Amino acid sequence: MVNIKFKGFWVFVVLIAISNNTYSSLNDKGIIASVVDACAESKPVYLWEKYVQMPINRSLTSLIGIGEALASEEYQLLGKEAQNALGIPEDKQIAIRKIDPTNIMIEVIPVAFSMPEAIYFNEKNLKDKPFGIKRCAAFVEAVRKKYNQAGAQSLISVGTLITMCTLIYKATRLERNNLIKAIAIIGTIIGGGLVSKSCLRYFTYRAEVEGHYATKCYLCVQESAAFREHESINNPYALSKVILDEIAQDLKNQEQLCSCHKNNQ
Repeated sequence: MVNIKFKGFWVFVVLIAISNNTYSSLNDKGIIASVVDACAESKPVYLWEKYVQMPINRSLTSLIGIGEALASEEYQLLGKEAQNALGIPEDKQIAIRKIDPTNIMIEVIPVAFSMPEAIYFNEKNLKDKPFGIKRCAAFVEAVRKKYNQAGAQSLISVGTLITMCTLIYKATRLERNNLIKAIAIIGTIIGGGLVSKSCLRYFTYRAEVEGHYATKCYLCVQESAAFREHESINNPYALSKVILDEIAQDLKNQEQLCSCHKNNQ
């Protein structure tokens, strides 16, 4: 029987279960999600991302050779529009760059991705794509910046690792039964993996849902949905065409259109 003193493990299990229910619907966040978002936007998380995570990411991008060149004017305008629309203060907005066309990431990232210091567009792949795909990509990545995703994710990883080490240490000290001890240790390791997985899934889902809604244009989202039907974006947690079509229909019911699509109608 599990030593009642080792209750921290069961608290960990409950938190994992709760973390897998962050959204009850597209527009309805759960309590856990709301708390996580509020913490992510806080100054401590922003400072952690700026002074701890950003130098690490800069070293990584330099090592990989993604490129430092600024994106073309079209993407600069889209990146600026997205960050302004999401309420990111001027002094916290990040640069808009393009992936070096000779870098391997040009094949791995078909649209765009973000780092704490910049949003990177795959201009080579997006060259002949519809405007809505580019605009949705800018908004999705801007959501990641709004919530300091890189910083929040690294803090959660550090916190999870510390918790896991503490629980494993307690298991080895408090449990005399070797079988229970092994179960507790293995369970803690699996639990840590589930926490990381659920956070990544939520962060991706949040960026996709809020980003597409923030475009306030059903035609932009329709174009993004059509792209998803034919090309993979190499992210298992990205929204499917079916869900993007639901968002597009919702925006259409609200008669939401961006200035570009209004002018072309």
